[in-house]
Amino acid sequence: KRGDEFGLIDYRDLAVEHHPQKFIETASVPSDTKIVGNTWKYVNKNGQPDKRFKDNHQIPVALYYDFNVSSKQGLKESYQFSNPDVGQQFSLALLKYQEVLSKLKW
Repeated sequence: KRGDEFGLIDYRDLAVEHHPQKFIETASVPSDTKIVGNTWKYVNKNGQPDKRFKDNHQIPVALYYDFNVSSKQGLKESYQFSNPDVGQQFSLALLKYQEVLSKLKW
């Protein structure tokens, strides 16, 4: 509530959403990112390059991994992994950890 206060949230109370996400990358692409296709800087509805533009080069379609956590207490965080394999492994590990915690008797 105030800047000098903090709260604790149990891992079991986290809602986790995760999925791969394609992104048309107009900036530099991280070295660990998977490129899954290409498109044009200016593209027609049919996917072909728009020939009205002189400098119409191809740009990569990158595959990232979205990771979102939220809680009823108000936490809402979103992260994007440049390496989709690492993002998926992290997400699945957290879900497994939650599963193990839920089986413990406290």
